[in-house]
Amino acid sequence: MGLKGSVKALSLNELFDLLQAGGHSGTLRVSQKSTHPKTIYLFQGGIYLERQEWSYRLGDVLIHAGYLTREQLEQSLGEQQKAGPDMRLGDVLCKLGYTTREQILSARRKQVEEAVYEVFAWEDAVFEFDKDILPDPPAVFAERIKDPEEFRFELRS
Repeated sequence: MGLKGSVKALSLNELFDLLQAGGHSGTLRVSQKSTHPKTIYLFQGGIYLERQEWSYRLGDVLIHAGYLTREQLEQSLGEQQKAGPDMRLGDVLCKLGYTTREQILSARRKQVEEAVYEVFAWEDAVFEFDKDILPDPPAVFAERIKDPEEFRFELRS
């Protein structure tokens, strides 16, 4: 049995505090009438989102942080396209020497933070939390997302 409710009765901040204090893992779905629903995974103290849930593109985050120029991004996107569908932009940026792995991880965390903060701003949302329900068994879940640190974000009070 999951936990369901409205942010009018229990804010997402209160919900996350409750779930974090209890050390819970699972899947949280948050929806609002006028917006695409978001799915957030809580696992081993971290918060994860799949790539399609991100609101901000990696290149834009890196440019905004001052790690990359627009010209470097355009060149990297061209190289990524030539390399094929399995080549990730972060890998291309590092290969070309435009960014470091640490800068990519920082930008990935920023993407997750922004997506989560966006959901926190929803005033008329409903949520459903399914305890211990994750997309795959935890080991496979971590492997499936290739580098869990790219998707992890810890709430700070």
